[in-house]
Formats: sequence, C-alpha cells, structure tokens
Amino acid sequence: MGVLIMRINIIIENANILKEKGQYNAAVLLYSQALSLRKNLLIILKFAPNDYHCKKKNEYITEDSAIYCNLGFCHQGNSDNDKALLCFEEAFRKIQSQEIFTSIEIESNKSNLHMVTLYKIAEINESAGKLGVARKKLKDLLLYIKAVFGEQTEYYANILQKLASLDKEMGRLSVARDELEKALLIIKNILGEQTETYAITLNNLSQLKHEMGELKPAKIGYKQVLIILKNTVGEQSLSYASTLNNLGRLNLEIGELEQSKDDLEKALFIKKNMIGEKDQSYASTLLNLAMLDEKTGKLNLALEKSEQAVFIFKNTVGEYHSL
Repeated sequence: MGVLIMRINIIIENANILKEKGQYNAAVLLYSQALSLRKNLLIILKFAPNDYHCKKKNEYITEDSAIYCNLGFCHQGNSDNDKALLCFEEAFRKIQSQEIFTSIEIESNKSNLHMVTLYKIAEINESAGKLGVARKKLKDLLLYIKAVFGEQTEYYANILQKLASLDKEMGRLSVARDELEKALLIIKNILGEQTETYAITLNNLSQLKHEMGELKPAKIGYKQVLIILKNTVGEQSLSYASTLNNLGRLNLEIGELEQSKDDLEKALFIKKNMIGEKDQSYASTLLNLAMLDEKTGKLNLALEKSEQAVFIFKNTVGEYHSL
C-alpha cells in the first residue's frame, strides 16, 4: 500500500507541475491515471478498523476532490468548459459526501475546495449564459462562507461583489446596488477606507449609480475614489485610470466638456504607459474621446479615434463591443 501511495503522489506532483506550465493535456492524462490507481486504495481501506477507515476515507475523498478540481482547471485551460464543469461538479459532489471531519487539516481542505468548486461552477454557468444557475451557486457560496467564516470577511465581500456584477448583467440594478453597498461596508469595517480594495469597490458602486442615472452621487463617489487611489497606489495605476475614464464619461454626459477632456486624456495617457495601445481598456477611453470630439464638432478627429477603437476591439475580442 505504501508503494502504491508513493507512486500516486509522484504522478499527482508531476501533473501539478505540468498544469502550472500550461501543459494541460499531459496533466489531464496524469490526473486521470492517478484517479484510476486511487480506486485500489478505497478497496484496501474497506478492510481497515472503523475509526481508521472513517478518517482515511475522508482524506481519500478530499484528495479525490482536489484532483477533480485540478482536472477542471486543466479543461478550462483548454477552453473545454463542458468537461471542466463536469469535473468541478464531481469535485463538489465528493466534498458533499464526506462524513464528519476527523482533523482540522481535512476540514480546512474541504472548506477551500467547497468554495473553489462552487465558484468555478458559477463562473462556467455564467459564461454559458445560464445566469440563473450561476446566481444560485453564488448565493449558496455566500451562505457557506457566512456559516464557516462569517459575513465580516473579505471572502464574503468578494462574492457579494461577484453576485452584484451578475445581478447587474441580469438587469437587477437595485439588488446589485444593495449588494455593493453591503460589500463596501464590510471592506470599510475590516480594511478601512484608505485602501485600494475599498476604492475599487466604491468605483464599482459609483459606476452602477452612474448607469442608473444617479449622476451626482456617482460623481462624488468617483472623486472620492481618485483621492484614495492617489494616496494608496498613486496616479500611475490602471485603477486610477479606470476611474478617471468613468468620471470623464460622466462629465461628457452632463456637458462639462473641458473637464471631461482633461479626465479622458489623462486616463488615456496612463493606460498607454501601463498597458499599451492595443488593449480593450485603452480602446474604451479612446471611444469616449471620440464621442467628446463629435460633441464639440471635431468630426474628423472623432471618426479617426472611433475607427482606431473599433480596430482594437476587433483584434482583442473579435467584434465591436460598446463599453
């Protein structure tokens, strides 16, 4: 039995290395081989004393779940979301089948796998357009985090923000706002206001208010975000540029064109330095500047910027996307 376990562990370690290197097909073969060999361990465990059997069975299930989880990551890496979903669901099913924990280590591993698999199942369903299923999984994840870690944690706040993003996509804007406001309060309580995490969450909330037509609160929020980011990560950051872009777009909408121009040009300059001129984020700011040029009668400049933005979008996401 000891030789078999050693052989399996070596196979899994090699699979982990291949996964980290992005050699997903080779890793899948090794993980599958490990799962096949591990079936023999379960047969051997049936003949062990009850207490030992229970403890080792829990360890076995946790380890199996981790392998299926890694298989899911590999299939995702190969853009095969159907197989990835099956693996994550199997990992979650195995975790749910565990008996009472017998060690802190097993409990900790189970908690991590429980959260990862639920999140990945939600993520894949969202990418497949199954937003209702994705939302249910995120709600289940929130309930689990609340039960195990409590609400006043970054785990809980992060999933709240993910849920808010999904609700926004589903058109549930008021619900999304409530979720973001709750996430913001949690982050304030555990990290404080003068942090990048707080600033990014406030930016997301301000952006939602912007989309809901609450322009004055949105503008106040954007300005507060810029102050925090300037004091924490500095002005030469993508977070700062993103908020400047949002503020510039808002100022464009309310007719404060000179301020809009300053905001957008500064955002574009930062993005150019940080990520170059071939990124979607750069293109979104360029498109906002094109709309500004159009509004001020500079039609040739507007057309030039718009065409450049569309070219970048096509080369990055395959088609034009309005941001």
